[in-house]
Amino acid sequence: MGGYMGSEANDSEFEDVLGSGGIHRKILVPSEGIAADFGERVTVRFSEYRKNDNSIISAPQERTFRIGDGEVYPALELIAKLMRIGEIDDVHCDGRFAYGDKGWEDGNVEPNTPLRLSIELLCVDKRPISEMNSTELMEEAMKKKESGNRYHNQKKYEHAEKMYKRALKLMESWENTEKEEKACKKLLIALGNNLGNVQHKLGNGKEARKSCMEVLEVDPENIKAMHRLAQIAISESEFDEARIIIKKALLSDPTNRIFRDLVNVLAEKKKKYKEMEKSLYKKWSGDDKNEADLDTTEVVDAPPHSSNTLMIFTTLITCVLAVLMTQFSGEITSWLNG
Repeated sequence: MGGYMGSEANDSEFEDVLGSGGIHRKILVPSEGIAADFGERVTVRFSEYRKNDNSIISAPQERTFRIGDGEVYPALELIAKLMRIGEIDDVHCDGRFAYGDKGWEDGNVEPNTPLRLSIELLCVDKRPISEMNSTELMEEAMKKKESGNRYHNQKKYEHAEKMYKRALKLMESWENTEKEEKACKKLLIALGNNLGNVQHKLGNGKEARKSCMEVLEVDPENIKAMHRLAQIAISESEFDEARIIIKKALLSDPTNRIFRDLVNVLAEKKKKYKEMEKSLYKKWSGDDKNEADLDTTEVVDAPPHSSNTLMIFTTLITCVLAVLMTQFSGEITSWLNG
C-alpha cells in the first residue's frame, strides 16, 4: 500500500457511505476481488491520520478481525465490509466512528478527533468458526484478546468486556489436545483475569467475582484472581471473606507485598466501618442533643451477608481448611487471628 494520498481532497469528492455524512470514502485502487460477508474474517493494512492537519497517528499496520464482532472501531469495520481484496480506499470519518468520546491517550488522540484512513483489503477468510481446528480457534481467541486489550488501554471497558467474552466463547469449542493444553490453560486464565478486571472497573462486582472464581477453578493459586476477589470483598464490606482470601494468599507466599498491603487496607476499612456504625447507633438511639440535625445521607447499607461468602468458600475450601490451623508468627498472625 502506498503512502497517504494528501489532505487537499474534500468530502464532496467522496462517497457518503452512511448517507448522513459521518463516513466518506474514495476508491483509489479498484479491484474485482472477492468481498467479505457479515461474520467472515478479513485482514487489512491501514494507516491513520488526523483529518484536520494530516498528522500521522499510526504507521501502516495489519489487523485481522471478523466482520460484525466489533474488534475494531466502526469506520474500519464498515469500510472493510464494503471493499474487495486488493482494493485501496481513502476514508474520512467523524470521531464518533473512530476513537470516540474517550480518544486514545497512548496514541495522543483527543476525544472526538476526525480521522483520515488509508485502507487496503488483503484477504478474506470465508470459513465459519465451526470449520476451524483447535489451533485456529486459539489464534482467533488471541485476536479477540488483543482487541480487548486495545479497548482496555483506551478505557473503553464495555468494548473490552465484549471481546474477552467472545474469546472465552470461542474456547468452548476448543478440543483438548495434550500438545496445546498448557497454552489453552494459560489463555483461559489470562482471559478470565482480564474479564474480571474490566468488570470490576465497570462496577459490576457480581460478574467480576464470577470471572475470578472461574479462574481459580483452573488455577487455585492464581494471585491475580485472589487479589481481585479480596479487593471486591473489601469494597463490599465482606470483611470475613476478604480475610480468608488474604490469609490463603499469604500462606502460599508470606512475602507477597500486594497482599501484605491489603492487610492494612482491610484493617483501615474495618475500623472506619465500625466508627460509622457507632456514629449511626448514637444518632438512632437519640443520644445526640440535636436529633433534628440528623443527616440521612450518612446512612449506609449493612454489609452483604452469606451468599457471597458461601460462594468464595466453595472454591477455596479445599485449600483453606488444611491451612487455617497454621499459625502465623509476628504481627500478621495476631492481626489475622484477631
